Amino acid sequence: MTAKTSNDPVSSDAPAMPRRTGRWFVISLVSITIYALAIQYTYTQVIAPTFGYLGERSRTPDLLAYAIGIFATVLLSYTLPTRINTLVNFSLWVLFAFMVVPLILVPFFADLGTDRQALTIAGTAFISFGGVSLAVRDRRWEGVPVSPLPPVAFWFCIGVFSLATHAYIFSVSGFQLASISLTQVYDIRDTYRETVLQAGPFYAYAVRLQGNVVNPLILTKGLLGGPRWLVAAGAFGQLVIYSVTGYKLTLLSAVAVVAVTTLYRFRRRSRGADILLGATGVAVLAIVFDYVTGSIVASTVFVYRLMIVSGTLPAVYFDFFESQPHALWGDSFLSSFVTYPYSTSVAHLIGAYHTGSPEVTANSNYIADGYANLGLTGVAVEAIVLALLLLLLGSAARGLPGAMTAGLMVTPLFALVNSSPFTSILSNGFLLAGIILMFAPRTGWGPFDEETGTPEATRRDRRRHRGSSGHRRAAPLETRKS
Repeated sequence: MTAKTSNDPVSSDAPAMPRRTGRWFVISLVSITIYALAIQYTYTQVIAPTFGYLGERSRTPDLLAYAIGIFATVLLSYTLPTRINTLVNFSLWVLFAFMVVPLILVPFFADLGTDRQALTIAGTAFISFGGVSLAVRDRRWEGVPVSPLPPVAFWFCIGVFSLATHAYIFSVSGFQLASISLTQVYDIRDTYRETVLQAGPFYAYAVRLQGNVVNPLILTKGLLGGPRWLVAAGAFGQLVIYSVTGYKLTLLSAVAVVAVTTLYRFRRRSRGADILLGATGVAVLAIVFDYVTGSIVASTVFVYRLMIVSGTLPAVYFDFFESQPHALWGDSFLSSFVTYPYSTSVAHLIGAYHTGSPEVTANSNYIADGYANLGLTGVAVEAIVLALLLLLLGSAARGLPGAMTAGLMVTPLFALVNSSPFTSILSNGFLLAGIILMFAPRTGWGPFDEETGTPEATRRDRRRHRGSSGHRRAAPLETRKS
């Protein structure tokens, strides 16, 4: 019996440091520097002057501290996996590109806290996310039971759930379709908040789960070998959810699903750097588009909403809770066990502190939420929860092609960029997505059916039937004689 060696990527559970070269350092440094300059330009030249009345303020960054932040971000990329061959690895790169990079860099040029606080945020993000990445990347854990349903039964359940949810939404809010216009967003959101207060939290859960999980799943199926009308159905469903909530992420998620499935279609061995380069490209193109058209729409939606906010709000959280009592998750799952020191939720508290309006909800990521609740210890707690969530989802996704899992999870991941891992379990759809991953059929995903969710194992099995030259081995002598 031959013992497995640590060089076997499947047999080893311990994550090895990814192999990087000088070329990788140059690519990462150039990409992150361009990314940093793009979001800095957008914030200082567009967002702060336009939305100064909402508390957005810019400053000239300390060059040495800013350079340290960029260098730390490049070093942090070395802890990430080189390939996007699992759902966990895909999730790490999405969170790095859209949450961690802005989280480290934005506080240096957003005048929402001190330079010392900016360095504290950068160091906290570097240590905590680096720990999460090293703990979970490339892990092959089988702790979650997987029981794929027959395709007919699975899609019947999805169809019933979707129809029932839409019927419930229409019964509460009526059938309405809003135009894709930023001028209507805040009116729609005000109406949605009033509807939630009247209908109760179950209505809010139904809306979020349909928009974050079910509609992206339907859209993904249509893009990966299913009937083409499913693409239209998924996109139309997102327009319905947007018309009810006014959440721009709902519309952007449809674009994101198309983008990630296209990435897998044209790059079967996708690199993690593709996501970082994609985020950089989106930021640059948005700036160019607005410059040519004389507007700020693209910069506001694609750069500010998707990237910069994940860096501005943590700065506000650190500035406020550095001198105020921590929340101890008293407005969340520990409300029955601790004394909550405030009369409103943390999100509304920070919204009022930042913008001056008590109606603004300012949810933020695990760094900000953890610090608000228990300081740096709270950040460590939420980082551990984040790592466990990724491991559980990765285990539930085994045997599924990467294109399917990425299409399903990209919207919950974007929601996680500006929310707590605790909130994400129910509100952002992580629990429902995990259940879907457990029971989803492992075939029926078009050109990706040959994938098993463990590309290394697939290549290893293929090599068993091939000689060292790459040609198929000749049949055994006994077989040829017969």
